Amino acid sequence: MAQVLGAGPVSDAVLAAFWIPNAVRRTLAEGGLNPAFIPNYSRLLAKNPEKAHGFAMAAFSGLLVVLLAVAAILEVFASALAFLFFPGLEGEAAVLAVTYMRLSLPLMVGTSLAANLAAVLLTERRIAVAALAPNVVHIVMIVTLIAVGYAALAQPEQGWWVAAAVGFSGVVHLAILVVAMRRYFPWFRLVHPQLSRDVRIFLKATVPTVLIVGTAQTTILAATFAASFLPSAVSWLYYAEHLFHVPLGFAAAIAGLVVLPQLSALSAEENKEGCHRAQNHAVELSLLFSIPAAAGLFLLARPIMEVLFERGAFTAEDTIGASLALQGLALGLPFAALGKIVSQTVFVVSPLRMAGLTSIIGVVTTLVLALLLSWPLEIFGITLAVSCGLAAHALSCVVILNKAGFWRVSTGFHRTVASHVSASLVMGLGVFGYLRFVGVESVFSLLTVCVFGAVVFVGAAVMFGAVSARDLAALWRHGKRD
Repeated sequence: MAQVLGAGPVSDAVLAAFWIPNAVRRTLAEGGLNPAFIPNYSRLLAKNPEKAHGFAMAAFSGLLVVLLAVAAILEVFASALAFLFFPGLEGEAAVLAVTYMRLSLPLMVGTSLAANLAAVLLTERRIAVAALAPNVVHIVMIVTLIAVGYAALAQPEQGWWVAAAVGFSGVVHLAILVVAMRRYFPWFRLVHPQLSRDVRIFLKATVPTVLIVGTAQTTILAATFAASFLPSAVSWLYYAEHLFHVPLGFAAAIAGLVVLPQLSALSAEENKEGCHRAQNHAVELSLLFSIPAAAGLFLLARPIMEVLFERGAFTAEDTIGASLALQGLALGLPFAALGKIVSQTVFVVSPLRMAGLTSIIGVVTTLVLALLLSWPLEIFGITLAVSCGLAAHALSCVVILNKAGFWRVSTGFHRTVASHVSASLVMGLGVFGYLRFVGVESVFSLLTVCVFGAVVFVGAAVMFGAVSARDLAALWRHGKRD
């Protein structure tokens, strides 16, 4: 996308239009619907499979009606929506953003419905199709961008085809899961939506759970509001944010696949001591990934952008802007990882309104600081505000858990985190020296410095006691098994 569209008015319009459907897609891909749907479906499946199947069909049909209504409203009021979220876009960019948003909205509908079906498939242990189907979005986009790149089209027309491909990919994603459901479960079909007690519980819980799980997405959306006032800043933020989410995906996986099931069981048993241990272990594990990743992204931001992005319509000036954006985001990566973990506990042990409050705190902090810092620091100030917002969200979760008696730092926690930081500093010095005396000029040299940094970090982590040889062996065994 960077090669074809670069960073400019058309690119800003395309990527601004993608924010809402893409944020919904990412949030749901990280399990945004699971806390609202899976517990109810699992409970009914254990007691009465026929009733569980009826709930699944009713939930899907009800969600379909709601999403079509929301999409219709957004299509009609796309102009107002674009102005509300991206008021800084002017002239051609503002007009194009509205058109592109209307074309891309089917992604939101298709992905949301597909996520609901994926939750059924995951509960029924049909994991492969649920895990692989979201990749069709990327496949459709890659094919379209290759075709658009070779076609002799003006940039506005290129943006039109890319936006249409985004919407189409959501339809294809949904179609794949509908076919899978019909193949594995003959009982699946559309039914007349009925607001049964279980469906009402599901729909009522869907919005807050999606907002809670998608805190990082809504925080970035708040930053995009401020970025829309700076030329090319929306594009720079988009490219940097995609790199930022690569290591954050580890924390999301730990939170969704490990922490939430454990904490739900321990909370039901009122085992607070077990909750402390599970949560501290998850936080330590996420920080083991996120702290060195943050250091690596900060130091390698410029080489990454130069090697991977600077070609075609993506210029040297765009490299500077996008690398500054990535550096600002990198500072907040450990807080984002911490927030992914502790927000799961808040979701389990406190009312939904408290969990929602932590998300609001993060978004408001980001928006206020982004508007204040965008003038003196431009794109770096905006992404620095994102990091502050992620920190505010994580710390507010910690405060709530502390008051509820579900957060207590375990013995040795501070020592473990200090060892993570020390090992990351050693790695950072090594990478800085590598860049200073060797440099990075190709994909191979970028991979080399990444491997070098990883080796230095592991050695330093073992030396400082952040990780043991036994931990590395266990992690290797789990990775091979998974």
